[in-house]
Amino acid sequence: MLAVSLLAACEERVPPTPGRDVVIDQASPPEDVASPEDAVSPAEDATDVTVTVRDAMASDGAVQCRPNNDGVIDSDEFPYVLGAQVLYQVNDDATTVTGIQTAPTDMGMGPRWDFAAIVPSDRRVLDEVYSPAGRWWQMFYPSASFALPANRAASLHGVYRRTPDALQLLASVSRDMNRSNVVFMPAVDTVRFPLREGSTWTITSSGNGILDGIGTSTSNVFRFLVDRRGTVFTPANRFDVLRLRMDLEQTVTGTIIRRTQRTYLYLAECWGLVARVVSVDNETASEFTRASEYRRLGL
Repeated sequence: MLAVSLLAACEERVPPTPGRDVVIDQASPPEDVASPEDAVSPAEDATDVTVTVRDAMASDGAVQCRPNNDGVIDSDEFPYVLGAQVLYQVNDDATTVTGIQTAPTDMGMGPRWDFAAIVPSDRRVLDEVYSPAGRWWQMFYPSASFALPANRAASLHGVYRRTPDALQLLASVSRDMNRSNVVFMPAVDTVRFPLREGSTWTITSSGNGILDGIGTSTSNVFRFLVDRRGTVFTPANRFDVLRLRMDLEQTVTGTIIRRTQRTYLYLAECWGLVARVVSVDNETASEFTRASEYRRLGL
Protein backbone atom coordinates (compact mmCIF):
# COMPACT_ATOMS: atom_id res chain seq x y z
CA MET A 1 0.00 0.00 0.00
CA LEU A 2 2.58 2.56 1.13
CA ALA A 3 5.11 3.32 3.82
CA VAL A 4 2.85 5.35 6.06
CA SER A 5 4.30 6.45 9.43
CA LEU A 6 7.32 4.34 8.71
CA LEU A 7 9.81 5.45 11.31
CA ALA A 8 8.24 7.65 13.95
CA ALA A 9 10.81 6.39 16.42
CA CYS A 10 13.41 8.46 14.55
CA GLU A 11 11.69 11.69 15.51
CA GLU A 12 13.16 14.02 18.09
CA ARG A 13 12.05 13.28 21.63
CA VAL A 14 8.84 14.97 22.81
CA PRO A 15 8.66 15.66 26.57
CA PRO A 16 6.75 12.73 28.11
CA THR A 17 3.28 13.06 29.55
CA PRO A 18 1.88 10.94 32.39
CA GLY A 19 0.85 7.59 30.96
CA ARG A 20 -0.79 4.34 31.91
CA ASP A 21 -0.25 0.69 31.21
CA VAL A 22 -2.64 -1.37 29.11
CA VAL A 23 -2.29 -5.11 29.68
CA ILE A 24 -3.21 -7.61 26.99
CA ASP A 25 -3.16 -11.38 27.23
CA GLN A 26 -2.41 -12.88 23.84
CA ALA A 27 -2.94 -16.38 25.18
CA SER A 28 -6.56 -15.49 25.95
CA PRO A 29 -7.89 -12.98 23.40
CA PRO A 30 -11.32 -11.40 23.87
CA GLU A 31 -14.21 -13.72 23.01
CA ASP A 32 -15.22 -11.66 20.00
CA VAL A 33 -11.73 -11.79 18.49
CA ALA A 34 -11.00 -14.86 16.39
CA SER A 35 -7.65 -16.59 16.32
CA PRO A 36 -5.44 -15.61 13.36
CA GLU A 37 -6.25 -18.85 11.55
CA ASP A 38 -10.01 -18.24 11.97
CA ALA A 39 -9.90 -14.50 11.35
CA VAL A 40 -8.08 -14.77 8.02
CA SER A 41 -8.92 -17.52 5.60
CA PRO A 42 -6.41 -18.55 2.90
CA ALA A 43 -8.51 -16.69 0.34
CA GLU A 44 -7.95 -13.50 2.33
CA ASP A 45 -4.19 -13.95 2.51
CA ALA A 46 -2.71 -10.58 1.53
CA THR A 47 0.35 -12.23 -0.01
CA ASP A 48 -1.61 -12.91 -3.20
CA VAL A 49 -3.57 -9.69 -3.59
CA THR A 50 -2.96 -6.97 -6.15
CA VAL A 51 -2.75 -3.70 -4.24
CA THR A 52 -4.41 -0.76 -5.96
CA VAL A 53 -3.93 2.76 -4.63
CA ARG A 54 -5.82 5.61 -6.24
CA ASP A 55 -3.66 8.44 -7.52
CA ALA A 56 -5.25 11.40 -9.24
CA MET A 57 -1.86 12.26 -10.77
CA ALA A 58 -1.47 8.88 -12.51
CA SER A 59 -2.62 8.62 -16.11
CA ASP A 60 -4.98 5.72 -15.31
CA GLY A 61 -5.95 7.07 -11.89
CA ALA A 62 -4.28 4.27 -9.94
CA VAL A 63 -1.01 2.63 -8.99
CA GLN A 64 -0.97 -1.16 -8.88
CA CYS A 65 1.47 -3.54 -7.27
CA ARG A 66 1.28 -7.34 -6.99
CA PRO A 67 3.56 -9.12 -4.47
CA ASN A 68 5.80 -11.82 -5.95
CA ASN A 69 6.64 -13.14 -2.45
CA ASP A 70 10.32 -13.67 -3.19
CA GLY A 71 11.46 -12.35 0.19
CA VAL A 72 12.99 -9.22 -1.36
CA ILE A 73 11.36 -5.78 -1.32
CA ASP A 74 12.47 -3.78 -4.33
CA SER A 75 11.88 -0.07 -4.75
CA ASP A 76 8.89 -0.63 -7.05
CA GLU A 77 7.36 -2.93 -4.40
CA PHE A 78 7.31 -0.09 -1.88
CA PRO A 79 5.00 2.48 -3.49
CA TYR A 80 3.69 5.70 -2.05
CA VAL A 81 0.86 7.83 -3.38
CA LEU A 82 0.24 11.44 -2.40
CA GLY A 83 -3.12 11.76 -0.69
CA ALA A 84 -3.45 8.04 0.03
CA GLN A 85 -4.86 7.08 3.43
CA VAL A 86 -4.26 3.95 5.51
CA LEU A 87 -6.17 2.77 8.58
CA TYR A 88 -4.25 1.46 11.60
CA GLN A 89 -5.14 0.12 15.03
CA VAL A 90 -2.84 1.80 17.56
CA ASN A 91 -2.76 2.24 21.32
CA ASP A 92 -3.69 5.59 22.88
CA ASP A 93 -1.04 8.26 23.29
CA ALA A 94 0.95 8.03 26.53
CA THR A 95 0.03 4.39 27.19
CA THR A 96 2.28 1.38 27.49
CA VAL A 97 0.99 -1.90 26.11
CA THR A 98 2.18 -4.96 28.01
CA GLY A 99 1.77 -8.63 27.28
CA ILE A 100 2.73 -8.47 23.61
CA GLN A 101 5.35 -10.79 22.19
CA THR A 102 7.89 -9.54 19.67
CA ALA A 103 9.60 -12.95 19.85
CA PRO A 104 8.14 -15.02 17.00
CA THR A 105 6.66 -18.48 17.33
CA ASP A 106 7.67 -21.22 14.92
CA MET A 107 5.54 -24.33 14.58
CA GLY A 108 7.32 -25.67 11.53
CA MET A 109 5.94 -22.96 9.24
CA GLY A 110 8.58 -20.29 9.82
CA PRO A 111 8.48 -17.29 12.19
CA ARG A 112 4.98 -16.00 13.00
CA TRP A 113 3.84 -12.95 14.96
CA ASP A 114 0.27 -12.76 16.26
CA PHE A 115 -0.77 -9.11 16.50
CA ALA A 116 -4.39 -9.70 15.46
CA ALA A 117 -6.11 -9.32 18.83
CA ILE A 118 -7.74 -5.99 19.59
CA VAL A 119 -6.17 -4.14 22.54
CA PRO A 120 -8.44 -2.35 25.05
CA SER A 121 -6.71 0.96 24.32
CA ASP A 122 -6.82 0.54 20.53
CA ARG A 123 -8.11 3.40 18.47
CA ARG A 124 -8.52 3.62 14.73
CA VAL A 125 -6.16 6.13 13.16
CA LEU A 126 -6.23 7.20 9.53
CA ASP A 127 -2.76 8.19 8.32
CA GLU A 128 -2.36 10.19 5.14
CA VAL A 129 0.58 10.74 2.79
CA TYR A 130 0.90 14.53 2.55
CA SER A 131 2.23 16.44 -0.42
CA PRO A 132 4.92 19.05 0.40
CA ALA A 133 3.14 21.52 -1.89
CA GLY A 134 1.84 24.51 0.03
CA ARG A 135 3.24 23.43 3.40
CA TRP A 136 4.99 26.08 5.45
CA TRP A 137 8.18 23.99 5.55
CA GLN A 138 8.36 23.30 1.81
CA MET A 139 11.00 25.98 1.19
CA PHE A 140 13.36 24.32 3.69
CA TYR A 141 13.14 20.88 2.04
CA PRO A 142 12.72 21.38 -1.72
CA SER A 143 13.76 17.77 -2.43
CA ALA A 144 11.06 16.29 -0.17
CA SER A 145 8.72 13.74 -1.73
CA PHE A 146 6.05 13.54 0.99
CA ALA A 147 5.34 13.85 4.71
CA LEU A 148 3.77 11.39 7.15
CA PRO A 149 2.26 11.74 10.64
CA ALA A 150 4.84 10.90 13.29
CA ASN A 151 3.45 12.01 16.65
CA ARG A 152 -0.19 13.04 16.75
CA ALA A 153 -0.08 14.29 20.34
CA ALA A 154 2.61 16.80 19.35
CA SER A 155 1.28 17.32 15.78
CA LEU A 156 4.64 16.26 14.33
CA HIS A 157 5.24 15.00 10.80
CA GLY A 158 8.24 13.27 9.28
CA VAL A 159 9.46 14.74 6.00
CA TYR A 160 10.76 12.12 3.55
CA ARG A 161 12.67 11.99 0.27
CA ARG A 162 12.27 9.02 -2.05
CA THR A 163 15.28 8.00 -4.15
CA PRO A 164 15.77 4.91 -6.34
CA ASP A 165 17.87 3.34 -3.57
CA ALA A 166 16.33 4.51 -0.30
CA LEU A 167 13.54 6.17 1.63
CA GLN A 168 15.19 8.99 3.58
CA LEU A 169 14.00 10.94 6.60
CA LEU A 170 14.94 14.60 6.15
CA ALA A 171 13.29 16.32 9.09
CA SER A 172 10.65 16.42 11.78
CA VAL A 173 8.25 19.33 11.47
CA SER A 174 5.11 20.61 13.15
CA ARG A 175 1.74 21.08 11.56
CA ASP A 176 1.70 24.67 12.84
CA MET A 177 4.18 27.08 11.30
CA ASN A 178 7.60 27.35 12.97
CA ARG A 179 6.65 25.45 16.12
CA SER A 180 8.92 22.48 15.36
CA ASN A 181 11.51 22.08 12.63
CA VAL A 182 14.34 19.62 13.29
CA VAL A 183 16.61 18.71 10.38
CA PHE A 184 18.59 15.46 10.25
CA MET A 185 22.11 15.79 8.86
CA PRO A 186 22.79 13.59 7.05
CA ALA A 187 19.36 12.33 6.08
CA VAL A 188 18.46 8.96 7.61
CA ASP A 189 17.97 6.03 5.23
CA THR A 190 14.95 4.43 6.88
CA VAL A 191 14.79 1.76 4.16
CA ARG A 192 17.43 0.75 1.61
CA PHE A 193 16.48 -1.12 -1.56
CA PRO A 194 16.55 -3.93 -2.33
CA LEU A 195 15.58 -4.97 1.21
CA ARG A 196 16.18 -8.61 2.14
CA GLU A 197 16.92 -10.76 5.16
CA GLY A 198 20.41 -9.89 6.41
CA SER A 199 20.37 -6.30 5.07
CA THR A 200 22.15 -4.04 7.55
CA TRP A 201 23.36 -0.45 7.74
CA THR A 202 24.27 2.18 10.34
CA ILE A 203 23.83 5.95 10.17
CA THR A 204 25.03 8.64 12.54
CA SER A 205 22.99 11.81 12.16
CA SER A 206 22.59 15.04 14.11
CA GLY A 207 19.16 16.51 14.78
CA ASN A 208 19.18 20.29 15.08
CA GLY A 209 16.46 22.94 15.16
CA ILE A 210 13.45 23.78 17.28
CA LEU A 211 11.10 21.37 18.98
CA ASP A 212 7.87 22.70 20.45
CA GLY A 213 9.38 26.20 20.34
CA ILE A 214 12.60 25.22 22.13
CA GLY A 215 16.03 24.81 20.57
CA THR A 216 17.24 21.21 20.36
CA SER A 217 20.42 19.45 19.31
CA THR A 218 20.99 15.71 19.44
CA SER A 219 23.42 13.10 18.17
CA ASN A 220 21.67 9.99 16.86
CA VAL A 221 23.05 6.59 15.94
CA PHE A 222 20.64 4.40 13.95
CA ARG A 223 21.44 0.72 13.49
CA PHE A 224 19.26 -1.20 11.05
CA LEU A 225 19.03 -4.95 10.51
CA VAL A 226 16.53 -7.11 8.64
CA ASP A 227 16.67 -9.96 11.12
CA ARG A 228 13.82 -12.24 10.02
CA ARG A 229 11.32 -13.11 7.34
CA GLY A 230 7.99 -14.53 8.46
CA THR A 231 4.22 -14.10 8.71
CA VAL A 232 2.52 -11.41 10.75
CA PHE A 233 -1.18 -11.40 11.67
CA THR A 234 -2.88 -8.01 12.03
CA PRO A 235 -6.53 -7.06 12.62
CA ALA A 236 -6.80 -6.54 8.86
CA ASN A 237 -5.08 -9.58 7.38
CA ARG A 238 -1.98 -11.77 7.38
CA PHE A 239 1.15 -10.80 5.52
CA ASP A 240 4.47 -12.23 4.41
CA VAL A 241 6.91 -9.73 5.91
CA LEU A 242 10.50 -8.77 6.45
CA ARG A 243 11.14 -7.60 10.01
CA LEU A 244 13.36 -4.52 10.09
CA ARG A 245 14.93 -3.87 13.47
CA MET A 246 16.06 -0.35 14.27
CA ASP A 247 18.11 0.45 17.37
CA LEU A 248 18.39 4.14 18.24
CA GLU A 249 20.95 5.72 20.55
CA GLN A 250 20.23 9.40 21.12
CA THR A 251 22.34 11.85 23.12
CA VAL A 252 21.52 15.49 23.84
CA THR A 253 24.48 17.48 22.52
CA GLY A 254 26.85 18.71 25.21
CA THR A 255 25.25 16.64 27.98
CA ILE A 256 25.27 13.11 29.35
CA ILE A 257 21.53 12.79 28.75
CA ARG A 258 21.06 9.67 26.68
CA ARG A 259 18.26 7.31 25.73
CA THR A 260 17.94 4.15 23.67
CA GLN A 261 14.93 2.69 21.92
CA ARG A 262 14.26 -0.39 19.80
CA THR A 263 11.71 -0.52 16.99
CA TYR A 264 10.51 -3.49 14.96
CA LEU A 265 8.96 -2.67 11.59
CA TYR A 266 7.07 -5.37 9.71
CA LEU A 267 7.22 -4.58 6.00
CA ALA A 268 5.33 -6.35 3.23
CA GLU A 269 5.75 -6.19 -0.52
CA CYS A 270 3.37 -3.60 -2.01
CA TRP A 271 1.70 -2.92 1.35
CA GLY A 272 4.65 -1.23 3.05
CA LEU A 273 4.30 -0.90 6.82
CA VAL A 274 1.75 -3.40 8.18
CA ALA A 275 2.89 -3.34 11.83
CA ARG A 276 5.26 -1.40 14.07
CA VAL A 277 6.17 -2.17 17.67
CA VAL A 278 8.27 0.37 19.59
CA SER A 279 9.90 -0.41 22.92
CA VAL A 280 9.81 1.73 26.02
CA ASP A 281 12.89 3.87 26.49
CA ASN A 282 16.10 2.10 27.48
CA GLU A 283 14.76 -1.39 26.87
CA THR A 284 17.56 -3.92 27.33
CA ALA A 285 15.93 -7.09 26.00
CA SER A 286 16.32 -7.97 22.35
CA GLU A 287 12.72 -9.25 22.24
CA PHE A 288 10.34 -7.40 24.55
CA THR A 289 6.82 -7.55 25.97
CA ARG A 290 6.17 -3.85 26.72
CA ALA A 291 5.65 -1.32 23.96
CA SER A 292 5.24 2.44 23.85
CA GLU A 293 3.59 2.03 20.44
CA TYR A 294 1.69 -0.98 19.13
CA ARG A 295 0.49 -0.26 15.58
CA ARG A 296 -1.11 -2.71 13.14
CA LEU A 297 -2.95 -2.42 9.87
CA GLY A 298 -6.65 -2.23 10.71
CA LEU A 299 -10.07 -2.56 9.17
